[in-house]
Amino acid sequence: MASVTETQTVQRSPSTKADVLENRLGPSSRPRVGAFESTPEALSGAINFGIIITLLYTAQKCIDNFFEKGYVIDLSLLKYLARDWHIAIGLQLAMFLWCLVTMFPLTTLAVRRRIPYPVALTLYIISQSVLWTLPLVVVFTREFSPLLGTSTSMHIAVDSMKIHSYWATNWILATKETKIKRAESKTEDGAVWAPPMGLKEYLYFLMAPTLIYETEYPRTTAIRWKHFLLLSLQAFASCFVMYVIITEDLIPVYHASVSFPLWRAVFRLALPSFAMWLLIFYLLFHCILGMIAEVTKFADREFYLDWWNAKTFGDWWRKWNRPVHRWLSRHIYFDSMHTMKYEKDIAALATFALSALVHEIVLSVAFGMIRPILFTTVILQVAVIYLTNLPIFANTGIGNATMWLCLMLGQPGVQILYAREWMLLQDPASPSPSAAFSLM
Repeated sequence: MASVTETQTVQRSPSTKADVLENRLGPSSRPRVGAFESTPEALSGAINFGIIITLLYTAQKCIDNFFEKGYVIDLSLLKYLARDWHIAIGLQLAMFLWCLVTMFPLTTLAVRRRIPYPVALTLYIISQSVLWTLPLVVVFTREFSPLLGTSTSMHIAVDSMKIHSYWATNWILATKETKIKRAESKTEDGAVWAPPMGLKEYLYFLMAPTLIYETEYPRTTAIRWKHFLLLSLQAFASCFVMYVIITEDLIPVYHASVSFPLWRAVFRLALPSFAMWLLIFYLLFHCILGMIAEVTKFADREFYLDWWNAKTFGDWWRKWNRPVHRWLSRHIYFDSMHTMKYEKDIAALATFALSALVHEIVLSVAFGMIRPILFTTVILQVAVIYLTNLPIFANTGIGNATMWLCLMLGQPGVQILYAREWMLLQDPASPSPSAAFSLM
């Protein structure tokens, strides 16, 4: 059975003598494993402890429900969340096909100079606009549940970042082709820049768990189906525990939060809401991305680093979501310094603002309202990053504790603020779980 590090020999893209070209085009993917898999022995005890605590918590809630309410778990909320699931799946397949049938021919014609650049750029902007607008029309028309609204908006964001990377990378390669061919410098593995690839390679890029387009990717030699099954079981278990936390701990507080001060609601939600965040992180970055990487034989499994050891908040941002961090660094931070001639600080602020905006759009679509709560809190984290970079915090246990405290109190604070805004738009009379959830 092949391991993640048993990879085929592949050609990689070359670096040039210009650092800026390396930052914008240099290879981003290489055979790597996730932080949980890189030091399994060091983390095994902590992981087992977390699993046992989770099992005991879930068992206690289910047993209490059985003896006090006559059922193990109320599924009415699940029916509400999964309403119109078939439409959501069809919509996401349609977005995938849109990216496939529009961006490949458009980019090919553009880089081969078959159409003028202003025309190509206009068509690219139209393609992005359609990708962002038409699916959202369906979401709001059908009144998707928060779960389906979140998944759809996240899919839009992922597809948008992918096609931008494909467009931008191929255009840079095309415009720099003569210079790159003359350059004799090579990367560590001896590969050189290649011209844009064909439809097969673009299709693989759309399916692979990466947001950055490259001419070649590291691949494993075989699919580990046992590992895929294990990740599937972990994903199912994570979803089940999250459902229990929502119905048993979060919804009651959301429903009653108007009756006590905000600070008290934040403290009541601190542990369950942060547990939800941890489970969502594990589900997305370890289970789902790991499953996609396994079936696509994508060898770069570094979807996160050891963010739990971060000494500064900036370090946490760089570690917890590696795919998005790499995309923002390449296509916003470095591209803005090269194209727009931004200074480093301005480029960093623009990158942070765009990240905050996308996060806000996801929640606005999920709950059907525009309240820039998350955007504001993310922007305010610039001050937290500056604070934790001070000598008293940086590279110390105090900095790490500050990071944990901000996460554990920030999550419930944002949730309660959204919950109270949502309540103003809903009828709070119904006691059913699904109606209570809609009070969020």
